[in-house]
Amino acid sequence: MHLILLSLLFGLVLGLWPRTQELIVTLSQRLLSFGLILLLFFLGASLGSHPNITSQLEVIGLKSLVHASFTVAGSILIVWILERWFVKHDNKRR
Repeated sequence: MHLILLSLLFGLVLGLWPRTQELIVTLSQRLLSFGLILLLFFLGASLGSHPNITSQLEVIGLKSLVHASFTVAGSILIVWILERWFVKHDNKRR
């Protein structure tokens, strides 16, 4: 826990220095992309190591589709609600 907080604090301090901001953004984008690829690789390796995964693909696919659909619908709903609360629109047509 302390390592996570120290890493976050170090990143915050480093990001506040004006000279390093562009370098930090570029480096963090590359590291995040690499980390995501690595995470997907190990997720695939973990799924592939299960002997009965092929018999459960239909159930897993359906659950994934439902989960993704509700995630997208919930995100759209929250954005719509927040937009109505915080963004003022002109009633005039352009």
